[in-house]
Amino acid sequence: MDASQLATLPLFSGVARAELERLHKLCPSVEFQPGDVVFAQGDPSSHALLVLSGALEATTDAGGARTVLGKVHAGDLTGESGLMVLEERRGATLTATHRVRALRISPSDMAQLRGTRVLAALQIRMLNSTAARLRSTNKKMQSIARQHRDELAAPSADTAQAVRGPSGWRAFLSALGGLA
Repeated sequence: MDASQLATLPLFSGVARAELERLHKLCPSVEFQPGDVVFAQGDPSSHALLVLSGALEATTDAGGARTVLGKVHAGDLTGESGLMVLEERRGATLTATHRVRALRISPSDMAQLRGTRVLAALQIRMLNSTAARLRSTNKKMQSIARQHRDELAAPSADTAQAVRGPSGWRAFLSALGGLA
């Protein structure tokens, strides 16, 4: 993929070709085949990928249970915690479901792009994807809260105290922004 192909991504709408060429030259292109593990849960997080073509699936493993978190498609930025937090570990496994072409973006690449519209576009994408994950997490938390509220519809005296007490679900949900 070259700078003219980068310009076709909605992410870079309105970004000057010279800046896209700089991004293309700065960040190495990587490829993955279906079944390749791109990131493994628990691995160090040192870079992100801007997916140019193909698709990936994000999964997590907790207590031996594998959960699909979502899909990653062309134009998506993934693994962005590697750009924001030093010494962070990957929170999910990312596996190619199709042939994938991507740009590998490191924190030092981001520093070299300072003051460009390319950097602004990447930062906006990072904020949007973080907001989408928060919304998804909030919906899941609300679902869990409803399920537990239903289970506690006729609580015993011990359960009722736990719900009212500071360590109960109500306090937990309040700490997360009052989702109850």
